[in-house]
Amino acid sequence: MRTSSANQWAAPGNQAPISGPAGSGDRVYRILRLHDLQQNLFTLLYRNVVVPNSLSMANQTMIVVPKMTTAGFAGTFYILNSDTSLHDGTSTCDYLLVYT
Repeated sequence: MRTSSANQWAAPGNQAPISGPAGSGDRVYRILRLHDLQQNLFTLLYRNVVVPNSLSMANQTMIVVPKMTTAGFAGTFYILNSDTSLHDGTSTCDYLLVYT
């Protein structure tokens, strides 16, 4: 389970590889789990990932994904973040988009 504590968002235990299109390999994302989107996500990212790790905000990517089950929305959001400072990290979300 990924953290719901923003101050632990950058911890190695809250990182996971996510597979993209076939043959393209994995990209690593930091994962934050939130029950609502009432907070400014850019501020959370800046304060809890960028500043403590001396990163650049301009190199960050952030994706918000609702947790879905067969019954519908499960009341949780996953906030994915990545940048090139991570091994197999990326500064784009294009990797997660599906093209037909």
